[in-house]
Amino acid sequence: MTDALKEDERDIPLALLYSAEESPKLNTCSVQLEGLIGLPPGHVSAPQQTTLQDNSTWFAAVMRQARSQGLPTVFIPSDETPSPFGEESMKWLGFGEPSKTIVVLPLFASGTIAGFIILGLNPRRAYDDDYEQFITDLTRLSSAALAAMAGAEQSRLRETRLTRELTERERFIRHLAHIAPVGIYSLSSEGVITWANAKCS
Repeated sequence: MTDALKEDERDIPLALLYSAEESPKLNTCSVQLEGLIGLPPGHVSAPQQTTLQDNSTWFAAVMRQARSQGLPTVFIPSDETPSPFGEESMKWLGFGEPSKTIVVLPLFASGTIAGFIILGLNPRRAYDDDYEQFITDLTRLSSAALAAMAGAEQSRLRETRLTRELTERERFIRHLAHIAPVGIYSLSSEGVITWANAKCS
């Protein structure tokens, strides 16, 4: 997903992609960094793993808000709330200037939070209606892609489970046939015996 965002570094000089996994029993939501552009790996502003309940990370509150509202959440740095990416060591893509607007996009799959995209936007362009529509469309398309991937993964897991259950049932039936007090056998469509228990010998 971050590969597609790299194509327009002026409008998106920074992007972080996090996967999310909720634990209802523990009432927590853990997030894992899956990809980034505009930051070197291991940068302090992009922790590899954290939770939405960890208020020591700058974006936990913004992620919680985005998740609860189900909408992209805009964060505009100010003197009271400075940018989390304001270090002089930052090497911004695009124009080489810090983003004045940061947006957190919640990604849902089957009604469950599946991840977040954090974007630093073009510092030379206002966050107007067109930009907002672009962010909304990006959120919708990304969620749809995640839902499709999740559906494919669920189908694969279901197929694996059914195959395992079928194998176990076949093993159980063969065991019963082996210990049965009567002869049991199976025939092919040509009338050839393909299997028989010990009572048939």
